[in-house]
Amino acid sequence: MPAYEYKDLARDCPLAGALAARLRSARAELTTRWLERIAARVAIERDRVFPGDELLDHIPLLIDGIADYVENPAEGVAADAPVVAKAMELGELRYVQGFDAYQLFKEYELLGGVLFSFLATAVDEIDQPCKRSELLQCAHRVFHAVSIIQQATTMHFLRKTAVQVREREQSRRRYSGSI
Repeated sequence: MPAYEYKDLARDCPLAGALAARLRSARAELTTRWLERIAARVAIERDRVFPGDELLDHIPLLIDGIADYVENPAEGVAADAPVVAKAMELGELRYVQGFDAYQLFKEYELLGGVLFSFLATAVDEIDQPCKRSELLQCAHRVFHAVSIIQQATTMHFLRKTAVQVREREQSRRRYSGSI
């Protein structure tokens, strides 16, 4: 759907603003739920999933970026440099921690599950009239925003991996050439 149509839908959909506000107000809770689900799936300690308060503070910014996109999709997540930068830092962390691409994809699948579960409850509590199509548009915006953030994280992770593979290959060639 072209951006101008998203903009029109955002203006005509009071539900989008209400959902975005709920996401922002629950970002600490959502961060904790995501962290707990990741920690339950990977073989590293919970405090190493997001080591340090500084990195843990990045995750609410990702949720804010998703909320911003739900409220105003015309702006786009990709245009939000701080959100994309935080997603790339997460890719760097996951590379250093030795995650693989599957774990990275699973991590964002978990985030999507946390967000959709939260929104399913929030929608029932919001007293805003809306069409079913508006509800689906909001859900699509959440999915799209998570996808964009996942792409930024994954692309940075894969760049780091490609550099490592090139360096190993060069080292192997130097070693083979010296024999």
